[in-house]
Amino acid sequence: MDPEVLKQKLRKIDTSSKAIESTSRWCKFYKSDYKVIVETWFSEFLAANVQRKLALVYLCNDLIHKTRADGTQFTEQFYNKLGRVIKELTKTGDEKVSLS
Repeated sequence: MDPEVLKQKLRKIDTSSKAIESTSRWCKFYKSDYKVIVETWFSEFLAANVQRKLALVYLCNDLIHKTRADGTQFTEQFYNKLGRVIKELTKTGDEKVSLS
């Protein structure tokens, strides 16, 4: 798995179900690199605008749900980041994020 390819995918992601599902499938294919995937996801989340942050949260949710049967690696890695993610989302004050 090339981390630069992942960064490009995360930088182009939007809130459409097609974008979320295709990126999720790609990440799931490289699930053995879950630590790199989550760390890259987190750094991209911190640098993202509000709309992309929301898309990245949707991606996190999709990955957690779709990888449960394969083990808890993604869940555990994301769990370590979610406290900071929620703080970042709530400090934006964006209505779209609050209503999601």
